[in-house]
Amino acid sequence: MPRFMYDTDELWFVANVINTGDEAVTPKAKLEIFDATTMKPLDLIKTDATVNMQEIVPGRSKEVRWKVAAQYDLSLLAFRFTAYAGQFSLPPIRCEAMYDARISANTASGTATVSK
Repeated sequence: MPRFMYDTDELWFVANVINTGDEAVTPKAKLEIFDATTMKPLDLIKTDATVNMQEIVPGRSKEVRWKVAAQYDLSLLAFRFTAYAGQFSLPPIRCEAMYDARISANTASGTATVSK
């Protein structure tokens, strides 16, 4: 990212998604932009924030890009880039109240499939 932007500037945010797994994947990539002082989401992305990517074979990568516009009243931005595909394991969770062990909650383990 450039250090300075003017309020009429537009730029392309570019990232590479690398498949480090053993099977081909068809990931989705998402860019989020926040005001870094408040962490409130900003609407600066001029293209779709979530991109459906083409298949990536193991050991290879593909580029994904978003068009981003500047805004005059912002001084510091925070960016979050995520890429995801397929199934993820969910561990079992157990928690209890800090001062009363009789109050507790449990969940079973499982899997989650990311489809959107």
